[in-house]
Amino acid sequence: IGKDVAICNYTYLDPLFPELITIEDGVLVGAYAVIDCHEMVHKDIKLGRIHIKKGAIVGGFAYVRNGVTIGENACVAMGAWAFKDVPDNTIVIGQPAKPVKVLQPGEIVRLKMPEKKKEEIKTEDKKEEAQQEAPLQQPPEAKPVKKAEKKERK
Repeated sequence: IGKDVAICNYTYLDPLFPELITIEDGVLVGAYAVIDCHEMVHKDIKLGRIHIKKGAIVGGFAYVRNGVTIGENACVAMGAWAFKDVPDNTIVIGQPAKPVKVLQPGEIVRLKMPEKKKEEIKTEDKKEEAQQEAPLQQPPEAKPVKKAEKKERK
């Protein structure tokens, strides 16, 4: 494991064959990700090295199968299943993982929220603030309930 690597809680790094995992500098592995170097098929066991290169990201709940290399600055999205090698500077999503974008060297992915959404969020925040500032209303007083008279059976 290289320098400046962040591995979140509940990540599964193959405990049976940890020597088959290579993680280079600056890698981020999200929570509940699975990095599995072995798989059992009937009576056989399939082993393969996993190499996660410099600056790569493996999202939470992602699965990296044995024999896979995650390229430099590549991103395996949350919940994606990487069964094949991921090229450098590539974002993959889905099950199985498929490339959706190739990043230019030095490009950073930033999610931008449409202006309309920002306005809606601000409006909702203002409504919540107004509700918090408003005095609490007392529930109406309970009215006594009259007991029903028992009828005699004939």
